[in-house]
Amino acid sequence: MDPWYGCGNAFRLPLDLIQYLSNASITYLEQIANPEHSNIFTQAWKSVIHLGIPDNWHPDWLSYTNALTESHVRIIDGEDELIWAHAKHGNYTPKDRYPIIYSAHKPPVIDWW
Repeated sequence: MDPWYGCGNAFRLPLDLIQYLSNASITYLEQIANPEHSNIFTQAWKSVIHLGIPDNWHPDWLSYTNALTESHVRIIDGEDELIWAHAKHGNYTPKDRYPIIYSAHKPPVIDWW
């Protein structure tokens, strides 16, 4: 389900902000993506200033885009792919995983998204 509309009645954005965006013909996540500031690991999102969102909705927008960032939502042209966060190239290798497994500071974690 698209996070834009939330799940059931649990909306991430206030309904009046969703209506405002809809009136501005902004209805898809790709319309709020900011490809100039995105990379292989992180999708950047357009700011309230870029979208012309009124001041009273700034905290809601920031919370929403932070939730998208934390969930690792990325808008790409092409097939989805697995990216591993502990290698600059994004591909898993045993050599890259070894220091993480045996690190005393951090327990092993599955880091795919």
